[in-house]
Amino acid sequence: MKTLLRGARYGRYSSERQQETSITVQFAEINKFCKANGIEIVASYADEARTGTDGEREQFQQMLADAALGTFDVVVVHRWDRFARNVELALAAKKELELCGVKIISTVENFDDTPEGDFFSLMSLGMAALYSKRLSRESFNGQLENARLGNAHAGTPLYGYEVVKKQYRLVPKEAEAMRIMFQMIAAGKTYRETVDYLNAQGYRRRDGRPLSYFITDRLRNRQYTGEYVFNLYKHVKTKDGRKYKRKSESEVIRIPNGMPAIIDTETFEKVQQKMDARKSHKIRKVHGKYLLTGLITCGVCGGAISGTQSTVRGKPYCSYRCCGKAAHDTRPQIAVVLLDKYIVNLFTQAFLLYRNMEKLTELMRQCLDKIQDDKIARQQALKEQYKEHTETIAALEEIIARNKGKALAAVVANDLASEKEKAAELEALQEGLKAERSRIPRLNRETIVRQARAFKTVLESIDFRAKQELLHKLVESIEINEETIETTINLHVIAGVALPLKCTVIEEKQNAATGYDLLGLDFSFDRLTVRI
Repeated sequence: MKTLLRGARYGRYSSERQQETSITVQFAEINKFCKANGIEIVASYADEARTGTDGEREQFQQMLADAALGTFDVVVVHRWDRFARNVELALAAKKELELCGVKIISTVENFDDTPEGDFFSLMSLGMAALYSKRLSRESFNGQLENARLGNAHAGTPLYGYEVVKKQYRLVPKEAEAMRIMFQMIAAGKTYRETVDYLNAQGYRRRDGRPLSYFITDRLRNRQYTGEYVFNLYKHVKTKDGRKYKRKSESEVIRIPNGMPAIIDTETFEKVQQKMDARKSHKIRKVHGKYLLTGLITCGVCGGAISGTQSTVRGKPYCSYRCCGKAAHDTRPQIAVVLLDKYIVNLFTQAFLLYRNMEKLTELMRQCLDKIQDDKIARQQALKEQYKEHTETIAALEEIIARNKGKALAAVVANDLASEKEKAAELEALQEGLKAERSRIPRLNRETIVRQARAFKTVLESIDFRAKQELLHKLVESIEINEETIETTINLHVIAGVALPLKCTVIEEKQNAATGYDLLGLDFSFDRLTVRI
């Protein structure tokens, strides 16, 4: 009896509009193909509502991982563009599957394992990528045309506006509130005076609640001058989900008089000057008072932790406290005097002590080894890519040789030139990485000891301002959580090397908050949790 091939089916669609190529339809076609060709489906993977260029598709990555375990013999897709629209990603994944002994099969595009078959599969992927980019461009052009016509874009309208038949219209009461706010701030009134006045006059949020002081953040928005702003942000993928990142000014579309204005440009600019002056003044005041300002973030919400002052039993009390807008019950805080002392002692009584130099040197060597390993891995990946391009070049040259004088030869010639260009780029990148690896320094323990002693002496003798400046060089960041303090140290500053060597020191918050003498408790590397 003939042994069935074990197959994995993979499907993907990019949006709800692609119903004709939905996961259900794709899997139905795959099932039909597998039944007709003696393939037993043992695994299924589907990425829904994701872009075709996303190399971090969860199910796609799971498929590659299962292939390495020998779960199946073939991957079956409906079309090649369902596998990936990014040619580079497709080649890398195809190579990875081949190393696992797994072949990719399309139900409608039957390309064999010959160089010609590889070429035409690449052509199919390239056309899919071209289509994707063209679709994206057409979509953007459509949105741009809507912007030029003054049509409202998706999302909640800015306070002061509503959308009527795709057009922005003023909400009289809200627009009046924003106009008064601009005028009062321009006249020198404080945020508190302005918001309190508006609330007293009966102005409210859309949900009927009193205005909060955060509404003053809207004073930065140029749309209140009638300027239609489009393409300001882009989606970025982070570990905790998709977020927004502001685009470069060259990418932003600004259309003057594209929507109704609430305030004139002169008043708007005057308000910006007032707000900038207040911000600068506030920063100067904080920097003169708090040693670690600008370095601390909240481990709960990710917001900045700032120095604050309150009165406890009639005496001023200064602390670092989370002041982020995100709502959370526990707002990590610690007394300024305790955290400042902890960070200073972290260097003078731990990192920079002679007895810890061996451990510090070894830690830095581990960092350098990791950098070296990463560059070797990158160099190897480039080498593999270069090999694939040279193989493609050889296949294209063979096709041209067999089809001299034919139209196909002319088409392939363009692809050949492109492949040679890419191969040259990859070769240059390999040489660049080789040069970078040669520049990775070898650490000298005596040099580090000398440097560390110098830092220790300086930290113990300089004034507040100089100490603040030096700590901002030595410390990358400080994250305060409910129970721990995580301090990321710039080891390269201590070592005096150009490469970014860092480590994170994790200490129990209660230990740092007790105000203990770290030296007396033998505060050494043995008491720290260190991550590279």
